[in-house]
Amino acid sequence: ESNDLLLGLRSPLLQKTGDDGKDCTLAMVLRLHDVESLFHSPPAEPRISVFAALDLGGKGISSLYYDRKVQAFLVGGSPPKEDNPKMSSSLFLWNGPYATGENVMEVMSFPGHKLEGITRLDGKRELAGNLMLVFDEEEKPVDKKAEAIQFGRILILDWKTPPSGKTATEN
Repeated sequence: ESNDLLLGLRSPLLQKTGDDGKDCTLAMVLRLHDVESLFHSPPAEPRISVFAALDLGGKGISSLYYDRKVQAFLVGGSPPKEDNPKMSSSLFLWNGPYATGENVMEVMSFPGHKLEGITRLDGKRELAGNLMLVFDEEEKPVDKKAEAIQFGRILILDWKTPPSGKTATEN
C-alpha cells in the first residue's frame, strides 16, 4: 500500500524451526498501516503487522531501502547486539516474493564495520546512480582532554545492476 511504512528490526530476532527441522534466526519487517491517519486529529490507533521474516544469517536489519533501479529491497544486515564484534555487517538484496521473505541474497560483507544506511544518489552529477552506504564506526577520543568523537565512513558504489551472491544460509 502506498500509505504504509515498512520498518526493519535489528532486534528482537525471531527464532523459528524450518520445514527441514533446522533452527533459524529471522529478522522481522513490520508494516505500519495507513501512516497518514496517525497525524489526523484525533490520531488513529496504529495498526502494525508482520510483513516478512528474512533469513540474514543471524543478523538484524540496520537499513531497509527499496531501490527502484533494480526493483528490489537493499537490506543492511548488522549484528543484533553491540557485544557481537565477530559478526560483520552485510548488504543483502531481497527481490521477493515479499510476503514470504524468500530470495534474500548476501552480495557484500563488511568485516569490522557497522552498516547503518543505504540510499541511491540522484541527480545529474558524476556520482548520480551510485549507491551510498553509511557506516557507524567507534567513538575515538581526539586527545585526553576532549570528549570522544563518533566517526563514520561513507562508501560510494558504482552499482548499476545487482551482483550475484549467496543466500545468507549458503555462507
